[in-house]
Amino acid sequence: MKYRGIGGKPGGEQRKQVPACTIKKYAAFGKGFAQLMDRQKTDLGRNLTLVAVSFFVVILLIVAGEVYCRCCTSINFLDVSRGLFAPGRYGTSYGNTPHFSGVAFGERFFTDENGFRADPQFKPGASKNAPAILIVGDSVSFGPGVREEVTIAGRLRRMMPGVSIDNASAIGYDVFDYKNLVDSLAGRKTEIKTVLLFYCLNDLNDVSAQQIRNKTKYLPDTDNRPDLPLIGRLNNYLRSRSKLYLFLKNTLRDVQMTYFRYDLAYYQKDNKVIQEGLRPLADIHKQLTAKGIAFRVYILPYEAQLRSNRPAGFLLPQKRVTDFLRLKGIAFRDVTADFEQKGGAAHDLFLYGDPMHLSERGHQLVAEVVCGELQNCPGR
Repeated sequence: MKYRGIGGKPGGEQRKQVPACTIKKYAAFGKGFAQLMDRQKTDLGRNLTLVAVSFFVVILLIVAGEVYCRCCTSINFLDVSRGLFAPGRYGTSYGNTPHFSGVAFGERFFTDENGFRADPQFKPGASKNAPAILIVGDSVSFGPGVREEVTIAGRLRRMMPGVSIDNASAIGYDVFDYKNLVDSLAGRKTEIKTVLLFYCLNDLNDVSAQQIRNKTKYLPDTDNRPDLPLIGRLNNYLRSRSKLYLFLKNTLRDVQMTYFRYDLAYYQKDNKVIQEGLRPLADIHKQLTAKGIAFRVYILPYEAQLRSNRPAGFLLPQKRVTDFLRLKGIAFRDVTADFEQKGGAAHDLFLYGDPMHLSERGHQLVAEVVCGELQNCPGR
């Protein structure tokens, strides 16, 4: 007898009958798999929602933190306008661009026809050929982060309206730049009768100056110089745009102490190295003395040196510098003692989280000290 195939035709293969229990088994598996997929979809949706909410909360906290730091703290952006530095202004040293307006540490500044920081609103009482005081220094005496009228130069200008106060300070300068500056200006500006040099403890090394010399090769896009690592570019970007970043950076790390210890290492070197590093100060003194121009150096402290728990040896930089100046017969004043006698919290005399740049109170203190040593100054 032949089997009937599909459709009942003879010769076909017999259809196998699937047991009912097997069908139920596969149906149950399919139903379970579908339920599992539904649960996974539900879990995935919940996880995505949780991630989205968490991301939103983080962004909200960052925005709230940034708003707080901008509105309720004294944190300064650490930015300097592109175009401020002009290469070859004084021999091999760069200088400030004349007739320039920009921002330094969040505060607007202006330079005059000589590239000196000036206040365009100030009406000088000094005549064009009146005796001038030339202020030489780096970023500390330039005064980033504070208005011009409250800087050392700005206060002296208002204390002594009959005297021309020229602030030739430039961010990043060191002692070799000071010599190049004085070599250029002392010869062609005969009205200069006094030179006041504000010595910052990092003037012994030329790291900052060399960085700016490199920057001038790539102006105006200095933040994207090819020699700057990615992490450096990111740091430059954030420190000029986020006060929350600066707050966290200073909270998680003692920036002031880190900078000071780095510069302290220079003063722990052999005496021959120190003598050679400070030699430009002796050259300046010799040149100005020959021209009959008074010269005086003011040594400025770091914030870390003024703390109550100051370790032994932290005033070594001042000792090395004053020993050199005394040996060369250069008039000087170490204002570290004046800062200590001021009382109060040391950090109030400096910008927020800054190792050496002065706040308005710091500038006022130094200006009063200087005024007390100058002839024809009301504070004398």
